[in-house]
Amino acid sequence: MVHYTRGARWHALRRRARAVARAARDVGNRIGFAIAMRDCHGIAYCDDATALAALRPEIRDAVAARLITKPLLPAQQLALVEEVARMVEEESYAEHVTVQYGPTGVQWCSRGCSKRSRRHRPTTTGRSTCISRDALPAGMADQTHPEGIVRYLDDLGMLSPRLTLAHCVWARPEELSLLAERGVTIA
Repeated sequence: MVHYTRGARWHALRRRARAVARAARDVGNRIGFAIAMRDCHGIAYCDDATALAALRPEIRDAVAARLITKPLLPAQQLALVEEVARMVEEESYAEHVTVQYGPTGVQWCSRGCSKRSRRHRPTTTGRSTCISRDALPAGMADQTHPEGIVRYLDDLGMLSPRLTLAHCVWARPEELSLLAERGVTIA
């Protein structure tokens, strides 16, 4: 699984995707290539203003300059995933590469970004996203989604055999049962 997580560097996506696809073909590997989608919270699990306010004043400007980026609109991000998927097909990498939508995590994707990735299907299909690796985001997810993050994803219609969830180490037993029922893969 290859996660292209540097959404701020969209201009380099095509070149890097081609290089990764060529490398997979050249060594005979089969890979999933998830292109990150993110349209909120550039610095942390909360909004950027809150994150910056928590920093020492003398480093705020440097952190903001390095980490705050203006994300592409979800429609533009989807178009780039589609473009990479077409490149994979046209340049005969499809035997080795499956392009996937990669909503970075529920805390970094608006509902619109997540729902749009569910509706669109690149020429090679799949979605991969990350949910709770440690206690901090798990607790924040519970505050934001009291019904549970897995139930939230199910309500969006994202739970299916086309979805791979990374980590899931804080999933509750009933959430794991729902993921199994929907055929979701956990990596």
